[in-house]
Amino acid sequence: CAAIRQKCLLEGPRNVHIIGGDAREALPMLLPPSCVSEVHINFPEPPVWHDNCAREGTGGDHLLTSDFFNILHKLCRGSSTLRIVSDNEQYLITVRTELEKLSGLWDSVELRELTADDESEPSSYFDRMWKRGHHSSR
Repeated sequence: CAAIRQKCLLEGPRNVHIIGGDAREALPMLLPPSCVSEVHINFPEPPVWHDNCAREGTGGDHLLTSDFFNILHKLCRGSSTLRIVSDNEQYLITVRTELEKLSGLWDSVELRELTADDESEPSSYFDRMWKRGHHSSR
């Protein structure tokens, strides 16, 4: 978190809030209701055992659950966008299932699997860092 925060302060963007800790607890404590218009979640880390849980249909205790999306939505303005990028297709399927429990909550939802040969234009700070070669692996 400290390295990301420093990079944002030195190079931008200026409208980023870096939070370390459990987002279910930290976000409601740090942000007032209705202050967010876009949410970008890049490469969420499912637990190491998550793939087995996803295959078995048990979901596990990962962050991106319907309960978390309800907490997150309370922080959003009336019109809000949610974008999740991952390189784990199975995890995105699990997240999609969680979001389907909350139909109509978000105005716009994009779940995108990013692969090593992805040619689409980057649209977040972290995507731009990756495209510029600032990281050698994900």
